[in-house]
Amino acid sequence: LRDTDVTVRLNVLRNLPHLLGLMSPSTRSSYLPRLHELFLGDDLLGAARRRSATSPMLLNWRQRDAVAQILPDLAGLFGPGEVRRYVWPVAKALLGDKISAVREDVEWCLPAVLRRYAPEHCRDPEAIAAYQEAVEGGGGAGGGESGDGADDGVDDENDPFAAPKPQVDPKVWSAEACDEVISYLKTALLLEP
Repeated sequence: LRDTDVTVRLNVLRNLPHLLGLMSPSTRSSYLPRLHELFLGDDLLGAARRRSATSPMLLNWRQRDAVAQILPDLAGLFGPGEVRRYVWPVAKALLGDKISAVREDVEWCLPAVLRRYAPEHCRDPEAIAAYQEAVEGGGGAGGGESGDGADDGVDDENDPFAAPKPQVDPKVWSAEACDEVISYLKTALLLEP
């Protein structure tokens, strides 16, 4: 994805869901945070705000469109917590793109995202709890071991005095996730001139 040749980057983007689909779910999940950072970073989607004909690393609209086209497939490969944390922010960024073709292609991602948020997909309490911890703790993979966000050297999972983790109701989580998407769309589509 960091190759200087535009054709190489486009082909990598187009084949990325197929490559990820061949991996085990745990291996696949380990790549998602890096892809999220790469997509939203200055090399890809963040570059859409800058103009430079001399820098081959800046993403042109065709590459943003390729990212938009693979998002439905990416949403189908990952669990609801991962989709909400990593895929949905990329989709939101592309929904505001200046090029209409990119916006039209990213719209196809919305049914796939909402389908992943359905209560029947939200049955894995560990995945949902991991999303909740990342959001509430503001961290994620790079945070400390303690669930309270402080790196106090105590592993909360083995601490007998740690507060029990609250169980997340799949229907409530699903409704909140869907409401997040719907309210964003209402705000973006109805309130912008």
